[in-house]
Amino acid sequence: MEAWNNRKLDYRNKDDILEEMRRLGTSYTPEWYFDEKSDDAGAVIAKIFATQTAENIRHFNQTLDRYHVEFANMYGVNVNAAKPANSIVVMRLADGYQRGGISVKKGTQVIGEGSDGEEIVFETQHDLCVSSSRLRAFYQASASHQLIETYGQTEEESEWEAKRNVNLKDSDGADDQLQNIPLFGWDGEHKPFQMLMLTHPYLFKGSNQRIMLRFEGDLPSKDIARLLTSGDHFSFHYTTSEGIQDFKDVIVNDDVVILLRGGEEGAEQVSESGDSSIMIRMNKPVTENIILKTVNILTSDEDGEPDMLWNGRDMQGEKEFLPFTHEFSLYQDLYIGQQEMFRYKGSEITMHFSLSFESFDKTEKEEESEDLKVIKRIPKSQIGKNTYDCFIQEVTFEYFNGKGWKKLASDSNVSQLFAKEENAGEHAISFIIPFDWETTPQGGYEQQMIRMQIIRADNCYMQEVRYHYPVIKNLHFRLAGDDKGRKASSVKMLNGASVTDLTSRFQKQERVNTFSRIPYEGEYAYFGFDRPFGDGTISFFLELQENLGQDLAKVTYSYSTMNGFKSLKVIDQTDNLQHSGIIMFANPSDMAPMELEGSKKYWIRMEDVGGFYSKDYVKNPVLSHFYINAVNVSNIITLDEEDYYIDVARDGMRFPLYASNVLETEVWVNEKEQLTRTEMECMLKETPDLVRAEYNFMHEIEEFYCLWHEIEDFDLAVSQDRVYLLDRINNEIVFGDGIRVKIPLCTESIAFKVRVKCCNGDRGNVLPGTIVQFRGNILSVDEITNPVNAYGGSRIEDMEDALTRGSNILGARRRLVSKSDYEREISLYSDTIAQVACVTGEGKDGNKASNMISMVLLMKDYKMGSFSFKTIQKEIKKHLMTACEMTCAPEDIQVVEPIFAKVSLSLWLKMKDETRGIDIRQQFANSISEFLDPVNSDRWQIGKMPTQSQIRLMLSNLEDEAYIEYMTISVTYTDGTGTHEVELDELQVSPFMICCNGTHKITSHF
Repeated sequence: MEAWNNRKLDYRNKDDILEEMRRLGTSYTPEWYFDEKSDDAGAVIAKIFATQTAENIRHFNQTLDRYHVEFANMYGVNVNAAKPANSIVVMRLADGYQRGGISVKKGTQVIGEGSDGEEIVFETQHDLCVSSSRLRAFYQASASHQLIETYGQTEEESEWEAKRNVNLKDSDGADDQLQNIPLFGWDGEHKPFQMLMLTHPYLFKGSNQRIMLRFEGDLPSKDIARLLTSGDHFSFHYTTSEGIQDFKDVIVNDDVVILLRGGEEGAEQVSESGDSSIMIRMNKPVTENIILKTVNILTSDEDGEPDMLWNGRDMQGEKEFLPFTHEFSLYQDLYIGQQEMFRYKGSEITMHFSLSFESFDKTEKEEESEDLKVIKRIPKSQIGKNTYDCFIQEVTFEYFNGKGWKKLASDSNVSQLFAKEENAGEHAISFIIPFDWETTPQGGYEQQMIRMQIIRADNCYMQEVRYHYPVIKNLHFRLAGDDKGRKASSVKMLNGASVTDLTSRFQKQERVNTFSRIPYEGEYAYFGFDRPFGDGTISFFLELQENLGQDLAKVTYSYSTMNGFKSLKVIDQTDNLQHSGIIMFANPSDMAPMELEGSKKYWIRMEDVGGFYSKDYVKNPVLSHFYINAVNVSNIITLDEEDYYIDVARDGMRFPLYASNVLETEVWVNEKEQLTRTEMECMLKETPDLVRAEYNFMHEIEEFYCLWHEIEDFDLAVSQDRVYLLDRINNEIVFGDGIRVKIPLCTESIAFKVRVKCCNGDRGNVLPGTIVQFRGNILSVDEITNPVNAYGGSRIEDMEDALTRGSNILGARRRLVSKSDYEREISLYSDTIAQVACVTGEGKDGNKASNMISMVLLMKDYKMGSFSFKTIQKEIKKHLMTACEMTCAPEDIQVVEPIFAKVSLSLWLKMKDETRGIDIRQQFANSISEFLDPVNSDRWQIGKMPTQSQIRLMLSNLEDEAYIEYMTISVTYTDGTGTHEVELDELQVSPFMICCNGTHKITSHF
C-alpha cells in the first residue's frame, strides 16, 4: 500500500507549471516576458492555465488509488466499524439500605469523563442486582496441606493476624475489598490456626519465672506431654502488657510440662485485667486427633514482701514499722498491699511477721536542762493522780469487696492479736484469697489491700495513760503451692476463626477434641457475606495482579444452603482465575447462612479442582481487590429512533445516519402497502421478533414494519432479501436496486425507522475512577466507579487499512492458507493489536497437533491487563472461522496471549562523575526499558528474545558516563508447567514468548 501511495503519474504542482512557462516565454517570437505581478492578458491567462493544469494533475494522480479502491470493492471490501471501549463498573447502595437489592437493567447508561473533559457514555452489558450485602469474612482451607488461613479478626487472634499483614476491610470505595491475598497459596508460612488458650490470675506469681502444666486425656499424661513438646508441631506462648511472648524454654519432667519465661525476673508485666494467658498453638497438622479432658496448673510456694504499708499518717518501712503509731486511738487503720500475690484468687496465702510491744507514757515530759532548772513546789493538783495502761484490745481483719469492707476469714484469731504483751513473738496468719476482692485507693495506691482497724482500745482517751503499742518486723507473705493442680479460670479453643469456651467442660473433665485434623476435603476459598444478595443477577469482580496463563486450572463454585454446600453455575470471565474478570451467577433461591469457623454468613465457596494451584511449581493467583456489584460496560451510545421519509422510491438510495463511529443499526421498514392483511397477521404470529405493527383506535393495522439486516455486499444476498449496506466512512445507509433485493417503497407515510448504536472510538479509553454517575437517576445507588481503565476502543477503519486488508483478501482469495495470511488478516482487525504471530502444530499449553493453529496476540495495552484482549478474543476467532472454514475446525484454532518473559537486569556501575550518579542510573534504566519494550519498538517479535550480547552492546553506548563492572540478566515467565526463573543464556525460547521489562536493579559507586 505504501508503494501505491508514493507512486504518481505527474509530480508537478502550480508553481512548477508557472516556472516552466516563465522559462519557455523567453524563446517565443516575439519574445514574451512573464511576470506574475503583471495584470496583462497573457499573465492572467497563464495563471488560470496553471491552476487548471495543477488541478487536473491532482485528479490524474488519484487514478491508481481509485482503481485500487474499485478493484477492492469488487471483492466486497467494506470499512470495518469502530470498536467500543470496554470497562467494569462497580456500584454501591446507600448506607442503611435494608432490602436485598435493586435491579439495574441491561442498557442502563453511565457517564464517564474523557481526557479532554468530554462526556463519554457507557452502557451496561447485562442485568445486575445491586445488592446491599457486604463481604465480611474470608478464609481458605487445604485438605492436602492440612492448613487453614483466616482473614478478619476475633479478639483473641488479633495479634496473630496482625503479624500476617493481611486484612479484610470495608472500603470507602465501591465495595468491600480483599487486598493482596494469594488464592490457594500454601507456601508453608501460614499455619493451621488451632490454639488452646488457658487463663488464670496466678500463672505468674510474684517473680515466678516458670509454669507447670499437667495434661489429662485419652492418652497417658506422659505421652501427651511428650506429644505437645516434641518437634515443631506445637509452640507455647504467653501474654504480657506488651503482647504475645515466646517462652524461653519448654521442659518435660515425667508427666509435667515446665514452661520457663525469658528476661529478668518481674520485667514482664501481666495485662491490665490482672489475668495471664498461656497459648498452646498447633503449627503443623496432626495426623490423629488429640483428646484432652482437663489441664492442671501446678504451683510451688512463693514468697513476697508488701508493696505498701500505710497507717493513715505515714508510709511505713517493710523491715520494722508501727502499725498504729505510738499514740493510737479508736478507728485507726493499717493498710497492707501486695499487688502480685493478692491477685491469685482462691489460693491460700500466709502473712508472716514478728510482733513486739513498746510503751509510751503520755504524762512523761522532757527533762529540763540544768541551766533552766527552777526550784518550785509540786502543784497540789498532781498529788494522788493514777496512770492508766492502754492496749489495742480488738482489731478487725478485712478486705474490700467492691461494696464495703468485709471480714477476711483466717486460721487464727486476729482480733485479739495486740491485746496483751504475751502475744509477742512470731506469727503466721493464713487465709484464702477471696474471689470478690476488689481494689481500693489508699495512700496514693490503688490495689487489693488488707485493712486492720482498731475497734476497741480502753483508756486511749485518758489524760494520764501509758500506751502499749505494737511493733511489727519482717512482714512478708508466702503463697502456698499446689501439687495436685488447679483448673484454669478460663479455657478457650480457637479453630480457624471460631472460638469455643471449654471452661465448664474442662472443669467437669469431659472429653474434648482439642487439636484435630481440619474437616475439609479439597482446596477451598470461602467468601462470607452478611445478608442475602437479593433477586437477580449477582456479579463479583476479581482483580488479579497478573495474567497467569495456567490453562490446566479448573475452578468451580458452590453456595451454602440449609443442608450444606450446593453447586453453583457461574459465568467465569476470569478463565479459572488466570486473569482479572467478573464472576456472574443467578442468585439461588435456597441460599442460607451457615456457621463456618465461628462465623455465620452466607457463603460462596471457590474450589481448586484437583489442587492445581496448590502444587509447588505453579504460580498462584493473587487477588488485588474484590468487588461486589460489578457489571461490564461498553462505550455504546444508543440513539433515539429516527423516522425517514422518501418522495420517490429508486435504486441505490442513500440516507444520512446523523452519527459517527457507527457500530450497528436497527432498521424497521414500513411494508404495509406491499403485504396483505393475511400475510401481516401470519408474520405477527410466526416471527413476532422480526415485525411490529401499529394500530389505530379501531384496532386496525395502521403501519407494519419489518426488521431488515445489514449485509456486506448485495451480491451475497438472496433474491428479494430485506437487506441494506452501511457506508461507515460517510455515515450513510444504502439500499439496493429493488430488483435483486428489496428497497423501501412507502411514500405516503414513514418509509423506515432507524435506531443507531455508535461509540466514541479511542476517546472512550478513559482512566479508572472517571465513570462516576448515571445518565438519569437510580434511587438508592449511592456510588458508582470504574476500578480499571476502559480498554479496546478504536476509531473506524481508515481507507488505507481497508485497502491493505482488501489486498490481503485478493492475495488469499478469501481463504486463509499460509501463516502470513492469518497474520495479515488479524493485524488489521483492530488497531489495539501491536503484534500477531501464527504458530502451527502446537498450542500454548504444550499440546502437539498437526492441524492446530495458534494466533498469538500482543495488545498495545498489555501492561494494563487482559481486558483489551478478552474484548476481541471471541470475535477474532469467529472472524477467522468465516475465512478458513474449509481448512480448519473451530477446536483447532486458538487465540491466545503471549508468554510474557520478563527480563530483569542487575547492574553494578562505577561512576566517572560522582555528582551525576542519580542521573546516570536513570539514564541506564530508561535505555534498558526502551530497549526491551515490545510495543514501542519493532526490535522484538513474538517468539524472539534478546541475547546477552545484544543487551551488552546496547549498554556499551552509555559507558562514556559509567563503567559496567558486573551484570546479571534473568528471565521470569509462567507457562503451563508453572513459574520459572532462569538466566537469559539458559532460556529455551518458546514460539509463544515475547520479551518485556522485569525489575531492573542498578547499583553504583565511585
